[in-house]
Amino acid sequence: MQNISKVLLCAILSIGTTALFSCRNDNGAAELAHHHHHGHEDHDHEDHDHDGHDHDHDHEAHDHDHDHGSHSHEDKEHGESEDAIVIAPEKASRLGIKSMETTQGDFQETVKVSGEILASASDSRIVSAKSSGIVTLASGMTDGMHVGSGQTIATISRKGMPGGDEAEGARLDYEAARREYERMKPLFEKGVVSARDFNSAKAAYERAEAAVAGSKTAPAGTAATAPISGTVSALYVTSGDYVEAGQPIASVVASTSMRLHADLPRRLRDNYDKIVSATITVPETGRTYDLGELKGRRIAGDAIECAQHPGYLPVQFTFEGDGRLTSGGYVDTYLKLTDRHQALAIPVGALSEQQGKWFVYVRLDEDCYEKRPVEKGGSDGQFVEILSGINPGEQVVTDGVAYVKLAESAGIVPEGHSHSH
Repeated sequence: MQNISKVLLCAILSIGTTALFSCRNDNGAAELAHHHHHGHEDHDHEDHDHDGHDHDHDHEAHDHDHDHGSHSHEDKEHGESEDAIVIAPEKASRLGIKSMETTQGDFQETVKVSGEILASASDSRIVSAKSSGIVTLASGMTDGMHVGSGQTIATISRKGMPGGDEAEGARLDYEAARREYERMKPLFEKGVVSARDFNSAKAAYERAEAAVAGSKTAPAGTAATAPISGTVSALYVTSGDYVEAGQPIASVVASTSMRLHADLPRRLRDNYDKIVSATITVPETGRTYDLGELKGRRIAGDAIECAQHPGYLPVQFTFEGDGRLTSGGYVDTYLKLTDRHQALAIPVGALSEQQGKWFVYVRLDEDCYEKRPVEKGGSDGQFVEILSGINPGEQVVTDGVAYVKLAESAGIVPEGHSHSH
């Protein structure tokens, strides 16, 4: 009887334990189902058969079909809005941000080489010392300074040198002539000396007197002046140097006539006869000049290597300077060829280089801009050919590129903006 009671008790405990674990398994399945749900309203829980311990998840019924295609357009628009750069129109105007519409046009092929600005030989003058003495350059006189015709380059004086003070020398000559004249005068009156000797002494005295009077109003030395208006291309002396009469002090080059010497590599010999003009850029200032606008013309020459530059063919132009170009300066030179073709070209300043790649900023609408990678071709120093990355009719930022780049770094995105292409 006691054994029967024990068996009944074990059976009751077994049934309770089974029910308890069955309930716990139902809760875990529900939690798992919850974790698998996440926004899938069409997920049918009636298909989940949690019958006892048999958790046979039918994956055909439990269809986790994440249809990402329905979200692709929205995600694409969101991704492109993140690329947009926002600058309010009034702020863009204040910062000087400007854009231009790109078009296909006639583009002249160029060859980039090195060049040097030289003085035209016919318009160079030498300033020489008019007398011997010590040189004192005019205040602020340096190479490259612009001077007018007749302007003083330097003064030469003998003051401080043995017998070099002209005023003192004139005074001493005067004293000697005066004494001789005063000695001769009573003797002439007594008939001891002839009239010729007396007149000679009198003339010497009068000349010496005039020389003394002139030395009191004369400048401290003789002046060396510029014979033409132009640029001081070279100074051959410094203040304190001693010079002889006729010694060169400086050279002045007329600003209105200059020469460009460019070196074309021998491997580009086939282009020699095609060169018709040039554009130059001064590295120090970034300023660009078109020789065609400076009345430039090519000097005829033969495709013969220069002895001073083996492997290069000299190409020379003459042009009229504007007062800002000085001889002796090296410039980046773009030799223009007769060959032309249709191309999409933008100003050089519109390009932005980042980590060895080239970009432009395209204006999408009144307040949005987009950074666009491009492939560039040749350049004539002012414009650069764009091979790919932008299309005709698009607005490319040409002025204020640095400000658009700063706005890009700030990462400002307009709410609701989407520019799908």
